[in-house]
Order: sequence, then structure tokens, then C-alpha cells
Amino acid sequence: MTDRAGLTATTTVTVEVVSAVVLEFPAVADASVDSSLAATNFGTSPILAIDANAVRVAYLRFEVSGLASRTILGAVLHLQADSSPGAESDGGGVLHTITDGTWQENSITFNNRPAVDGPTVASQGPVALGQTVEFNVASAVTANGTYNFAIVNTSPDECDYRSREGGPAPKLVVTVAGNPPPVTISSPANGSVSFHNQAITLSGTANDARDGDISSQIQWTSSRDGALGTGATISPSTLSTGTHVITAAATDSDSLHGQAQVSIRVRDPNVAPVITISAPADGASVPAGSTVTLGASATDDFDGNVTSRIQWASSRDGALGGGGTRTVTLSEGSHVLTASVTDSDGATGSAQVHLTVTPTAPVVTITGPADGTTVFAGTSLAFSGTASDATDGSLSASLRWSSDRDGLIGSGASFATTRLSAGTHLITASATDRGGLTGRAQRTVIVRPPNVAP
Repeated sequence: MTDRAGLTATTTVTVEVVSAVVLEFPAVADASVDSSLAATNFGTSPILAIDANAVRVAYLRFEVSGLASRTILGAVLHLQADSSPGAESDGGGVLHTITDGTWQENSITFNNRPAVDGPTVASQGPVALGQTVEFNVASAVTANGTYNFAIVNTSPDECDYRSREGGPAPKLVVTVAGNPPPVTISSPANGSVSFHNQAITLSGTANDARDGDISSQIQWTSSRDGALGTGATISPSTLSTGTHVITAAATDSDSLHGQAQVSIRVRDPNVAPVITISAPADGASVPAGSTVTLGASATDDFDGNVTSRIQWASSRDGALGGGGTRTVTLSEGSHVLTASVTDSDGATGSAQVHLTVTPTAPVVTITGPADGTTVFAGTSLAFSGTASDATDGSLSASLRWSSDRDGLIGSGASFATTRLSAGTHLITASATDRGGLTGRAQRTVIVRPPNVAP
């Protein structure tokens, strides 16, 4: 919009267009009652007469179904005025709901008529001969169910409508927002994988609130291969290699379109991943207790780089953990080291190298006495030491102590003795691991004869 000064302002309005479905429900019962013929039933009359003068009232009943959870956009009661002279009126009547729904078309009379006890729903002004009259009943029709109405006239000028026996019958026209039929794909599963030249079963269901089961009308398409077929279940002989978005679509009688989708992969026959071990070298050897670095890479024809999925194992020590690179300490002996990986389709590739962990003797340390210690014979002398092995761990408790002069003199991590003979002793502490290797340490101790006073 532009003002007189030439300035322009704009605004944007978003309009949502809602698909609408029109449902029609003919009257299931209708009749007039007449105070001047209070005991007479007019259920088969072709006319529904309303008149304030003679107190003529028209009753109508409708059965509404098929709305389900649809949003009601509007509801209108259609009546056709009779075309006979005198059927026209300066008042087309006032429409009310009534709570008593027990009246019957073939037995209702003025004497047993239901009370017009509901609120005013709509009213109509002058009616011409043969005119189609519409009462807006949106405030009254809100869901599936039975609806009973009464039309009274405040004018003494009688108005005549056609009954369902006279036709065209009164009808209730309900407009609802269109809900597309829900479609469900039961097979294949989203993300599934199949192989080229392997038949694939596509199964789905489609149910419409109005049309019922329309699964047989499902149209199947692929984002890669186009139309695949029609039906609740189809089995295309083959799909091209690659990723497909499979769409199952169904259209109901109101031209409302529903669909569901899954993504699947079609691949060539599966090939196991290829693994290359870069460390350790095949046939290598390391001393016991050494840290061994394991390194490998893996690629798959479909998954690409799968190095992170590698699992390591030793023929002696079992599972060693996962990953392209890791460090481990292995037991003594010969090992077959295996690196394996499984791709997303279940194929496993592996590679192996041989490694020898060479045994090493225990490391023995004498912590006491100091080398060259001199004592007098008969004096208590304490010995202590440690022993550790790369495989067996601490062997201190199994130390054996010996003298080149006196033989075995003690055992264990520590002990004391007064029984060393006079002379120079080469003391040896030794420990043997489970592999039979022995480690040693030595000290010299001098034992003097007992001291004699001058």
C-alpha cells in the first residue's frame, strides 16, 4: 500500500490451503405433526409442513458416520421447498436441536411429539417455490452420531418442504478436512541391505477412514529405478546397485494422497574387508617384558575405511583389544597375532603375523650386606635382596642364598645367620622363573676368626 507521500508498506500473509472432503447424509427419518389433526401420523407424506397458525412442526433425523478424527470445516442442512402453489412462505422456519431421539417416523403425532427443547441452531427468511434452503448446523454437528432436529415456524404463512418420501430428501452435508490414507511399509526394513539380482519383497498397508482397506492400490516406486509395481505385496526381480528410497503411495476416493518411505541399499556380492598389518613385522622377536606395538589398516569395498573396527588376538594370550594401533605386553613364547574386522554386511577379513617373545632370566639384586663387608665369626649377619621376572613378576620370596665356602646358607627375601665359617665368602643370591631361567647376583663377605684379647 502506498500513501500520498509515495511511501509504500507491504505485508505478507501465509494462506494454508486445506483439502476438503464433502460427505452427504440423507435423512433417515422425517415427519410433520399438525395440531389440527393431533392424532394423525404424517410419516409417509411427501411434504414437511411448518406453520405457526395451525402449529405444524417438522422433525428430522440424520445418522452421521465416517468422520473419524477429521476436522469438521462446515455442516449444512439442505431442504427443497415444494413447487406447488402455496408452498412458498415469508418465513422458512427456525431450526432447533431436540434431546428426545425416541420418536419414530411411522408413529409420531402432535399428541406424542418430542418437546422442542434445544437451542436455536439456524433460521431461514422468505422461501420461494422450489427453492433449495440451507440451514447452517455447524454448531450442532461436531462428530459421528445421531442428530435430531425440529423446525418450527414463527409465521402463520405455511412453508412446505419435500420429505424423504417426496424427494429430493433432506440431507445433511458435512465438509471435513481431508486426511490422506495412512500408509505403512512392513517390508523391507529401513536401512536394510540386499544384494544385486536378489528378489526383494515389498509389503505395505493403506487404510482410509472412508474407503477402508486400499492396500491393493499401493503404488511402489524407487528413487533410482522408478515405478516398481502395484499392490499390497510385490517382489521386484532386481534393483540396481546403490541406495534406493522406496516409496509406497496410495490415493483414496477423495484424491487424497498418502505415502511412506524407507531407504535400502542394494550392493554387489559382498567381499570381505582387506587388512594389512604394519607392525610387528612377521617373524620378529622381542624380549619378554617388552611393549609391543600393534598396527594395521583395513578397507571395505562398501564401508570404506574400517580400521577403527579392527580386533586383535593372540594365539597364546587371547583377545588383545581393538583399533588400528595399540600397545600390549605379551607372554613368553611364540604368538600368532591376528587382526580381524567385520563389515556392515557380516563379512570378516583377517591378517596374521608371527611374533616370538624370547624368555629373559629374572633380575636379582642384593640389597644387604654391602660388598666386602667384614664380620667376626659367630656374629649375626643379615642378608636381603629382590628378584623380579618379566613374565612371573616378583620372585623375591623364592631367592636362594649360597656361599662358595659353606654351600646353601638361606632362602627368601631376607634372613640372618651366625654360622658362616671364617674366611672370604662369595655369596650368591639366585632365582629361577617358571621357564627355567635363573638370574643371579653376588657379594663378597669376609669372616674373621673370633677376636682374641691381647
